[in-house]
Amino acid sequence: MIELNNIFKYYNPGLVTENCVFHNFNLKVDDHEFVSVIGSNGSGKTTMLNIICGSIDIDHGNIFLDGRDISKEPEYRRMYRIGRVYQNPAMGTCPSMNIIENMALAENKNKRFGLARLIDKKKIDFYREELKKLGLGLEDKVYVPVGSLSGGQRQAISLLMTTMSEIDFLILDEHTAALDPKTADIIMELTNKLVKEKNLTSIMVTHNLRYAVEYGSRLIMMHQGEAIIDKKGEDKKNMNVQDILQKFTEISIELGN
Repeated sequence: MIELNNIFKYYNPGLVTENCVFHNFNLKVDDHEFVSVIGSNGSGKTTMLNIICGSIDIDHGNIFLDGRDISKEPEYRRMYRIGRVYQNPAMGTCPSMNIIENMALAENKNKRFGLARLIDKKKIDFYREELKKLGLGLEDKVYVPVGSLSGGQRQAISLLMTTMSEIDFLILDEHTAALDPKTADIIMELTNKLVKEKNLTSIMVTHNLRYAVEYGSRLIMMHQGEAIIDKKGEDKKNMNVQDILQKFTEISIELGN
């Protein structure tokens, strides 16, 4: 379970350019929920992910993972239990290393390293089988440098690598935004499959309203640091893209756009 309690976050405090992103913001994500988060630019979506992961500090409030206060924990410690897939496919892999080497690194996350060889040859068949599940033919390219693959292939590998270690929480930071529509659909199907198979608690920020409606068990719409829509269960299932577009229109009119 993830909890954000009474979160305050300011950028450039005390300056003319001061910006309050969150003012007493609260959010609770229960175990095994798959939350889709949407909202206009500057609504606080990515800042919320960065706060959870520890990429940025908060000015006031508390962050809890399964009841434990992690507000002061550095980012690297939080990553023992949190996996994150970024918008840029290049950020989740080591481009000069081949697929096998990347997967071996991912599988050994949170484990002690010694002078033993990183790659266990007995594991290569296992890695190939895991890649085969992606349905992209990557099992036949295991010795190809990851940097030579397409963005969609790299993102699929990033997603697989992120879920290979024993994480409890998966953070998806607009992970389909840099992909073409067909590849993005493939990545979303893979995401949904892995989240269900691994029984993960997931938060996905996306600008794709169709994905927000079709995937996940809960939908949140952010605006000016607040959750102005929060639907789950049957209420979420009954939502459609037109409902969300209507809300965006209302906001735009309020802001005089």
